[in-house]
Parts: sequence; structure tokens; C-alpha cells
Amino acid sequence: MPANWRLRLAWLTLAAAIGASRLAAQPPLTTIQDTLYKADGSRFDGYAFVEWKSFDASNGASVLTQSIVVRVSGGNLRVQLAPTTTTTGAYYLVKFNSDGRIQFTEYWSVAPSSGPLRLKDVRVATPPGSLTGGVTAALNTIPISEIIGLQTELDNRPLKGTPYTNGRAAVINSTGAIASASGNATDCVRVDGSTVACSPGGGPGFVDSEVPAGAVNSSNRVFTTASTPQPASSLALYRNGVLQRNPADYSISGNTITFVTAATPQTGDTVLASYRLTVDPTPVGTAGGMLTGTYPNPGIAGNVVTNFNVSTTAGITESKLALNFPTHSNANDPTTSEKGALLGTSGVPSSTNRFVTDTDIRLTTSGGGAAHGLLSALHSDTTPGTVVRGDLVVGTGATTRWARLPLGLTNRCLTSNGTDAVWNTCLYTGFPTGSIPYVDSTGTMANSSGALFWDPANRRISVGNNQSLSTAYFWDSATSGSTTVAVRGGPGQGTNTLMRWLATDGTELANVSSSGTFQVKGLQTQTTPTQAAIRDFGSPTDPDVRFNGDFWYNTAQQTRKTMDAGQRHTLSQVVCNSTGANTTTSARLGSCFIPDFYLDAGDRIEIQFNYLHTGTASDWNIGIAYGAGTLIATNVNKLERLVVGRSDVAIYGAGINWGTQSWGSGVYNFTVTSNTSAATPTQAALIEFYGTILTPGTDRVELIGFTVIRHPANANPY
Repeated sequence: MPANWRLRLAWLTLAAAIGASRLAAQPPLTTIQDTLYKADGSRFDGYAFVEWKSFDASNGASVLTQSIVVRVSGGNLRVQLAPTTTTTGAYYLVKFNSDGRIQFTEYWSVAPSSGPLRLKDVRVATPPGSLTGGVTAALNTIPISEIIGLQTELDNRPLKGTPYTNGRAAVINSTGAIASASGNATDCVRVDGSTVACSPGGGPGFVDSEVPAGAVNSSNRVFTTASTPQPASSLALYRNGVLQRNPADYSISGNTITFVTAATPQTGDTVLASYRLTVDPTPVGTAGGMLTGTYPNPGIAGNVVTNFNVSTTAGITESKLALNFPTHSNANDPTTSEKGALLGTSGVPSSTNRFVTDTDIRLTTSGGGAAHGLLSALHSDTTPGTVVRGDLVVGTGATTRWARLPLGLTNRCLTSNGTDAVWNTCLYTGFPTGSIPYVDSTGTMANSSGALFWDPANRRISVGNNQSLSTAYFWDSATSGSTTVAVRGGPGQGTNTLMRWLATDGTELANVSSSGTFQVKGLQTQTTPTQAAIRDFGSPTDPDVRFNGDFWYNTAQQTRKTMDAGQRHTLSQVVCNSTGANTTTSARLGSCFIPDFYLDAGDRIEIQFNYLHTGTASDWNIGIAYGAGTLIATNVNKLERLVVGRSDVAIYGAGINWGTQSWGSGVYNFTVTSNTSAATPTQAALIEFYGTILTPGTDRVELIGFTVIRHPANANPY
């Protein structure tokens, strides 16, 4: 037999042995591949949850109860599953999820196939019979009581009550059900659900957040509202959200607003006005309440007006009152003597005779006269007024007169403003050392030395405490306190820095620029069990402005990048790096999972592996698979102790291309293989490391180490 045929036969024998070892490790698989669309023609995007019960594959492999999640991106579905038509009762339950919820569910019955099957080839209307282990596929109705919380929610929902008529206002009846309001279409509904004829009348209208007419250009001060505020005091005028004061900030005449010069709106400011409008208050229709009859001339209802309601000075004549009893009594009429005293001719002044006048010759003013108010009109140099407890009498006015100065508010002091005596804020003494006085909500000078403190000896200020631990110490020491410090740039910030830290000699150590850049001479961080020291949430695009030494995370490529020598560079990533298992027969000794949407076209996967063989009784082989592709499958002489190697897997748009090198420590020669396989970059993949002892016994093969490294795509120059 020619040497080349002997070599080809050896390779065929090796391939058969490797195939047999892998068949023993997993069941045969059928590929289901299809493109899914929605009814509107757009492609389905979401996930397919594939579930199954335990069954035995056609080659005897046991498939245990489990499930997988398959990503459906842009309508593309591809998954490999063990056939179920070779086992009685086996099937797959598939739930398609999109927009956060299950959209539809279907059953699959998968037949063996060397080529891909479409969904129409595997869909079945109902699950086929019963599964291994006696589990049936019948679908049962779920009682409401078995869904936690459903009965409670159903009990809490509002019920339809009586009467219930479409197009009517809804009210809650006495049983708690929703019913319809009864009555005429023009009636008004009360809080208790009953209806009455609506009371006529009007009220003021309201205008909220109107933008007054006028140019906001840093010079214009005159603005007009669409309507005239009624009353003018109802106007609430805001500039940039700050309520303006009348007349300190503006004045109003009709619907014209004029700002004072100091409050002139600047370019970019926002001016808003809210105010009331007068509405015709003349009511019409049936009167109610204390009135009876109809508008516009209703009458007063019965038992409404009493003596208490009528003023003692009311101009009402007796002829207008329907009296049921006399309205006058002579009990309090003056006596004859008292009547005479009215003329100043007779009568004796006494406690009961108060009807005497200055014309009575028996009366004189030598006793000082009758008592009178200090600020009464009897004093020509006094402004009349009623004295209240605590008042002071002071001289005031251009033409000075004695006048009343009302008592000031609590804790106010009498001070001079250079012209008049006025009540003003007191200049207190006796505050604790380090106190910083301020005016409280009542306008009183106050302090809070425990929360606002100045240490003059050490030149330190404390806010929220008085501990004086640093030049500025911000900490709210209250039990419910929360400390925050904010630095906000001003309207004219420009490129000026927001914050600066200086050394003792004035040298700048660190700063925060107006654009948010933090610059510091050195940075030290420490990772904790709960948080990484540096966390970059990243961006799907690289920053537009880059400098040498920059470092960032690109979420689209799922890789970290740097800027060096004027070029962007990606950083390699160790996906897996571990030891493996060992076997005396045949087994998968290690694996590394590549998640979906992790790789991009142009990426490269580097795989390094080390196998150790113990014993000399049996030949052995190794195998490495990337998804459906076999990177290496080779037989090794029983006298070989160690095999090491590496594979380079290139990712491109339609699949993968690889080259594998391996070599031994003795009789195993240097071996090179290469090939391609279909695998989209967005597809998840499993890298598997196999080992087999061809004649099981005392020999052992062990995967003593393997490494999988991703080198993300990077094009330079660009």
C-alpha cells in the first residue's frame, strides 16, 4: 500500500475515533434556522425561551429537563436542538418574548436533519402525547385561587351599580358600586352624589402663567397683559421663577406693567404673569339659601333677618316693620328735673342725673374738666389716635406733632434712623463664642452655634456642626440630617474653573473645569467588597476630542480603549483562564462561553491549551471545538506525556476562520491545521476542550490549563 494511502487511512481512523468519542459525549443535533416577521412586515426582535422535559436521544444520550434562551435579533433565529421525533412524547415548548412580555407560545417537534429546518417544518398544533416519566402534555385551566393576589384584586375592583346609564355622570352609591347620577341634564352633582338645580351666579376668572407682551432684551421695561388684572393686587409677576414685588420691582396701570430700572428683564429671562379677571356677578334663575323667589329681584327668606342682623343706626322706619309688640317704653325717659337740666336751668347733678350742660351756672371748669384722651382733638399739637397698650408718644412729621408709635414686634428694639424713632432689629450681645448671628423667620436676630460656628482662634468655619475639625467642615450632625455641597457656575462662568485646590505656596494641585473635567496630579482609589474603585458606564461612540493618555469604555464594541501616539487602541480581554478536569475514558475537560453580541467582525480569539498524559498503556487524543467548528482533533501516541498548542480564531461577517498549532514533549510531532465554519459574530458560542483515553484503563488525560483571549477589532490608521 502506498505511503500516502497509509497516511490517509490513519487520518480516517483518527477522525472516526474522535467522532465516536464526541458522539458519546453529546446527542446528535438538528439546526432550526429561520427569519421571523411581524404582521406589519417589520422583523421580530426579542428572545425565544425553549423548554423541554427529560428524554433519551436517538444515540442513547440522556437529555435532562432544562431550558435555554435564544436571542432573536433582526428577525434572525438560529438554534441547534436534539431531535424529538425519535422518542415517544418528546417535544419542545417555545415562548417568544418581546417588549418585556410573552407574545406567543408554540410547540416544536424536531426531526433529524443534515440541513437547517425552518419553523414550518417543526411547528405542531398540540404537544404529542405524554413525555418520558409519565408527564402528560395536557393543558389545564388554572383556578383563580392558584394565582397569588388575583382574587384580592378582583374583589377590590369597582362594580357596576344601579342605576347605570351610559352618558351620565358617575357617582358611588351606598353599596360602593359605580352608578349614574339622576336628575336633569342641567342639574349640579353634590359631594354625596345627589343632584340639585345649579345655583346661578358668576365669579372671577383666572389667568395662569401668561407671558406678557414685550421684548425681553435687557433694555425694555414695559410689558402688557392680554387682559386687565382685577383687582390689580391679584397680579403675581414672576421673573425667572422669582416673585416680583410691587412697587419695589414694578408698577401696574390697567394692563401695563412697568419694571423699575434695577429689575429690567435681561435677554434670556422668563417673565410670567398670573391674575384674576372680573366676571359679571349678576345671577339669574331661582334664588336659594337666605333668599327666595327668582333673580334679579329675589326676596329675603323667612326667619333670616333678626334684631341681631340690623344695625342700631339702620335707617328703618317703624312703618316698614310688621310689629307684634310695642317698640317703645318710657322706663328710661328722663325725669322732669332731668329734662329741665337739659336747658341748664334746673336739676341736681347726680349719678342718675346725667343731663347737665356747661350752661348750668352751677358747673365750672376749675376742676380741670372731664377726662379725655391724651391724643384727642382737644390738643392742637397732637395727631388724634387711640392709645393701645405698649404704645409710645413721639414727635413726628415735617410740622412736628405728637403722634402714636405702635408697639413693635417681639424682640424689636427702639432705635433712631437719624430722623425718627423706629422699631428695628436689636443688636444683641451675649451670644456664645463663635456664633454667627442671622435674622430668623420672625425678623429677629438669632444664632445657632451648634449648627453654624466660627472658630476665630483657628480660623475655621463649621456648617451643620460646631466641631471645628478643618478650615471648612460641612456635616449635618442632626439625627435626620443629610450633608450636600454644591458648586454651581454663574451665568458668566465661561472657561473659569469651578473649584481649585492650592498648596501652601499657592501652587495649584487640582481643579474642576467649567466643562466638568477633574484634573489632579495624582489619583489613588481602593476597590471594596461592594464597589469597584473606578466605574465607567461608557458610550457607544468614542469621544470626539481625545488626547494621548485618555482611557475609556466603548459599549458598542464592549471593550476598553486608549489614546496613544495619536491613535486609538483597543485592550485585549482574558475571557477564560483556568485549569480543567481529567478522565480515564472520554469526557469534556473544560469549556469557555462566548456570549451573544460580544464579538464583532474583525475580532480575534486566541486559545492556548496544555494537556498532560499519565501512563503508557493507551494512545490518547485531544479535541477542541468552537461552536460547530472543530479547531483540532488529533491522536497522540501513548508514550507522549505532554501536548501544548494554540489556536487563532478570526471573526468575520459570515463565520470564523482558524489556524491551530500543537506540539509535544517527545514523540508527538509539530502539527498544524486550519479551516472555516459558519458562525455569525452576534451568535453565542461555546469553546469546548475534550480528552479521550482510547483504551480505558489506568491511563489518564488531564487539561492542566487553558486560556481564551479576545483581541477586539481596531483599524489604524483611520
